[in-house]
Amino acid sequence: MAIAKWSMYLTAVLFVLIGVGALAVAVLPGADEWFAEQVLDRAGVPDDTFGDQTVSLVADAEGVQLTAWIFALTFLPTAALFVWVGRWFTSMESGAGGMFGAGSAVATAAPTATVTDATPEPPDPTAGGIIT
Repeated sequence: MAIAKWSMYLTAVLFVLIGVGALAVAVLPGADEWFAEQVLDRAGVPDDTFGDQTVSLVADAEGVQLTAWIFALTFLPTAALFVWVGRWFTSMESGAGGMFGAGSAVATAAPTATVTDATPEPPDPTAGGIIT
């Protein structure tokens, strides 16, 4: 349970980082052009290859901002979901011996009942009637 809990929390932190970064690209003016320049620099495209046209083509304001809004609106609520699931795992840890301990504690506390044979016997078909 502890591994699952911390996995959920770590994933939530990563989703918050991605969501906040996407939100910054969507909201801040000029962030889309800076982001496009960083992508082109990391891709190894020389600065003088296409001039400023390359940055303006890659940093299509509507396309980059729309994609950033989609990322932000997807990743931030999903981060909240991961936090909620992590809290659920935390609440499961505080139970009686974990998830498997509660069932065995209930089974040992139940009174043992003796089973009596109360099933009726079926009637004997050869005891009279049509069959002789």
